[in-house]
Amino acid sequence: MSITKMKFVSISGTASTLDAVTMRCLLSGSFQPETAIGSLSGRYYRINEDNPYAAYLSRITEAVKSSGREPVYETMLAQGTRPGKGKQKPSYSKAGQKNNAHYAAGDLGPFEEGEIGSLVDKLPSSEDVLHSFGWQPEEGAGSLQPVELDKLRYFEALDIETEKLWRAKFTGMQVTEAPAEKPSGEGQPAADPLLQKYDRCIKKVEKLITALREEQAKLQAELDRCKDSIEQLRHFESLDVDVSALWSAKFLKLRFGRMPIASANEVDAYNKNPYVEFFRCSEEGGYAWGMYVAPASEIDEVDRIFAALFFERLRIPDITGSPKDAIKRLREEYEATKAKADELNKKLKLFWDAEYESCMSVCAKLHMLAEAFNLRRAAARAKDGYLLFGWVPEKEAQSLSDSLHELRGVEVKLGNPGQVERFTPPTKLKNSWFARPYEFLVSMFGMPRYDEIDPTPLVAITYTLFFGIMFADLGQGLVLALVGYIMGKYMKNRLGPILVRCGISGALFGLLVGSVFGYEHLLDGLYRKLGFDGKPIEVMESGSIMLILGSAIGLGVVLLIVAMALNIYILMRKAEYGPALFSTNGLAGLVLYLGLILLVLGLVIDIPVPTPVIMWAMIILPAVLIWLGEPLGRLVERRRDWMPEKWGEFLLQGIFEMFESILSYMTNTVSFVRVGAFVLVHAGMMMVFTTIAEMVGGGFAGAVVMIFGNLLVIALEGLLVGVQSMRLEYYELFSRFYSGSGREFKPAGSADKD
Repeated sequence: MSITKMKFVSISGTASTLDAVTMRCLLSGSFQPETAIGSLSGRYYRINEDNPYAAYLSRITEAVKSSGREPVYETMLAQGTRPGKGKQKPSYSKAGQKNNAHYAAGDLGPFEEGEIGSLVDKLPSSEDVLHSFGWQPEEGAGSLQPVELDKLRYFEALDIETEKLWRAKFTGMQVTEAPAEKPSGEGQPAADPLLQKYDRCIKKVEKLITALREEQAKLQAELDRCKDSIEQLRHFESLDVDVSALWSAKFLKLRFGRMPIASANEVDAYNKNPYVEFFRCSEEGGYAWGMYVAPASEIDEVDRIFAALFFERLRIPDITGSPKDAIKRLREEYEATKAKADELNKKLKLFWDAEYESCMSVCAKLHMLAEAFNLRRAAARAKDGYLLFGWVPEKEAQSLSDSLHELRGVEVKLGNPGQVERFTPPTKLKNSWFARPYEFLVSMFGMPRYDEIDPTPLVAITYTLFFGIMFADLGQGLVLALVGYIMGKYMKNRLGPILVRCGISGALFGLLVGSVFGYEHLLDGLYRKLGFDGKPIEVMESGSIMLILGSAIGLGVVLLIVAMALNIYILMRKAEYGPALFSTNGLAGLVLYLGLILLVLGLVIDIPVPTPVIMWAMIILPAVLIWLGEPLGRLVERRRDWMPEKWGEFLLQGIFEMFESILSYMTNTVSFVRVGAFVLVHAGMMMVFTTIAEMVGGGFAGAVVMIFGNLLVIALEGLLVGVQSMRLEYYELFSRFYSGSGREFKPAGSADKD
């Protein structure tokens, strides 16, 4: 039941060191900031600047997504970088280590480590790249240079050139940039030299990506037009007429469309108007597709007649020649356009295949810079300096302090939680491999306070025990454990490891009751070889039922005693002696509960109990102490205001509270009957399915019934047992000793858990 000890960190320094401090705190992976401005006044003010790195990161990831790829990168924080331990440096990704590499594309020459030059400005222009995609230069644009798309290395150049500037954010050193060409395009670059580099490169990439996306959209629109036109004209393909000649007729009007076949048949028999004639071209889906022609002077009347026959007019595209000829040309256009689109996508893929790795390296660094910039907002800034407060695990505090002391002008002070009044330390749980998955269940109720105990080990034992008893079946338990393994290993579901433990527990208790997929006597031979007459517990026998229910209540009594003992320990450690001695869950409450249990046992079961004097002393005396617990607690804590203001009201209220406390003892204890009851429910449900399997004559039908029954029981009862076990933890045990009002330790830059 261990909670990691914390140290309070107070950092101050000159304003120029803030970036380096926040970066080192972030890369430590162990610094949780506190908002300093809320505890200070006077010359300090909050930092409310927009995060420029987050904006650039968003622009790059949007460019990547436009190619149909997902940006996936690993930050240095995720790699476990810990500055300050010896001379260890951040572990850069492959693309970020190419400081001494020769930049091949564009004949830019060697790039020496630490040089801050104009590599990004020498990259091929967007026009050069677009020319390689088939764009023709505009008049007056000048000659364009041929570019190999797989050798552009936009982001590698950016990664290399910003290496020293990026390290400056970590080390706090000052760097100067060699003169560079002024970037073209809209807007001005940021004052930060590092942001200038990102700005110039990203603008080039964005211009390129925007042009490519526009061209893709044009080609897709052309493909859609051809496809739609072919779809419209295919119904009239049998019409061997030059449609353009009909369209150009001055005294004739032409209508294409469709109408129900029944209506088309009526037109064939219509003889009242000589101009009502429907030329069928095809039939499909209950419709007749075709056209009609009428003199311009008669077209309104003819349109009215056809409308009454549910004619739906279609606006077919302008074509020359017959529909068959037009379809042929459209299909040729479609294939030609598709070839252009495929070639464009192929070149775009070639571009991103070469750029992706370096792009992700840039994204990883931008992500770190953005997180470090967010950490600035926790600092309190003054004209000439700043203050940054936070928490760090005790074992890592000195390492972080040594790392920060390497920066000139930075002061670090470490303090214990008891010395800090304005901030409450966060809670970082530290558990064994077995108990660690159950931290998820504890956090659902609430994290323990720093001055409490961690209930996770107790939950790990009791939850696994409850689940195993209620889900006692060897076969079903192993299946559940397998499902949990798959959930945890491949689906990364945090319930998976818990199900593995609970499934194994159910399998072990299944051995005790001899149940394997609902077959209650499958293991009888094993028990006889072990020297037993049969399985240890026959669940559905009357004697076993009472034993199971009684054992469940006994288990509940033991656990409630443990819960109250833990509460006493926690309160004594916090020096809250009044509640520890006189509360319902304190020492007086524990003695009262034991006295009531012994009294019930003496009445129900003929067992020896203490003498009546001792028995009544264990009930009456603790009850009185709990009744007067509030003033007695104040008196023990030496408070002057220990007496109640109104004794009559206090005593009357105490009577009702005492009655409620005794009632809670009873209900919490009886609640554990559910553990035994679910053992019987589990056996009863499987007995139903085995009976049905026998009724259908066994064989294949019986196997189907048993498989369905087992799947239903595993899913349904697995859910119910899980919920009931959680209820026992939260309501019967946690209510006795645990508040769950703490806050989780979340170091800067850490991702939230799923």
